[in-house]
Amino acid sequence: MPVVGSLAWYRLDVPVAKLARPWRYAITADAELVVAVPTDEALTVGAFDRAVSAVAFRRASGGAPARVGPGTVFVSLALARADALVPSTAAQLLNRYVRPLLTAITKVTSKPARYFGRDWIAVGNAPVAMIGFGHEAKSGSAVVEAVVSAKASFAVDVDRPSFRGRSPAVLDVDPNRLADAILDAYRSRAETTVTAPLALDALEDAAPVGPEPPWQAKVDEAIGVVAAGRDAHGVMRVGGELMASRDAIARLEELLVDERADVAHAVGEALSAPGVVTFGVRSLSSIRDAIVSARVI
Repeated sequence: MPVVGSLAWYRLDVPVAKLARPWRYAITADAELVVAVPTDEALTVGAFDRAVSAVAFRRASGGAPARVGPGTVFVSLALARADALVPSTAAQLLNRYVRPLLTAITKVTSKPARYFGRDWIAVGNAPVAMIGFGHEAKSGSAVVEAVVSAKASFAVDVDRPSFRGRSPAVLDVDPNRLADAILDAYRSRAETTVTAPLALDALEDAAPVGPEPPWQAKVDEAIGVVAAGRDAHGVMRVGGELMASRDAIARLEELLVDERADVAHAVGEALSAPGVVTFGVRSLSSIRDAIVSARVI
């Protein structure tokens, strides 16, 4: 029997600082959806990545950097649990919740939009949107976020290995029309919908992320790099362009505070625990290798 829950939704045109929300799961419904056309331009970085060359805003989802602006549509779907609107496990978040996006893009462009199991959506094999998720193993809450290239490209690095040689493209459609179609597509999946009374422009601006120390070690993986390195306070951090349960990454970093800790054991304990999910990483040994390399630099 399909799982169908309640959805609170917002349709906004606001500055990027209003959209870079801190992690939180839906509290007014089973799911909470924001579809917005940003009124300014900015760089966003994934939950575990670093901004090394420019001021940016951090997303709740993992993944690679993405540009947002008036020519893009930003989508953020907060979920009280992975199956809040559709049958899904944490490992299936992108595969299940990308489908309304595909429906909306196809409707507006009259061209089939497809998802190939990575961190982007394609039209005619060209990447036209990024998509990523955030997850918390302890609570089961999650977020799925996307940046869609309506009139301007989301891509920061057009040669990313994840693109598999395909050049990013722009849909060349009205961002507001696309935003409305995306909203309708997600609302059609809910049993009940609520227009939440609180507009996000009433919330505090998110603090931008300033330049951070570059990662000391990187390992190429399926959708980008996994990385490790000390932060400005000398604490070993783990991240890069991966997507993973945020509390599992925090647990791994906690274990690494002890410089004598066995890295392979720490990675296995934190990232193989029940309920933990990682995406874009073929083998946890890549994370181990990045940490080992960063420790000796």
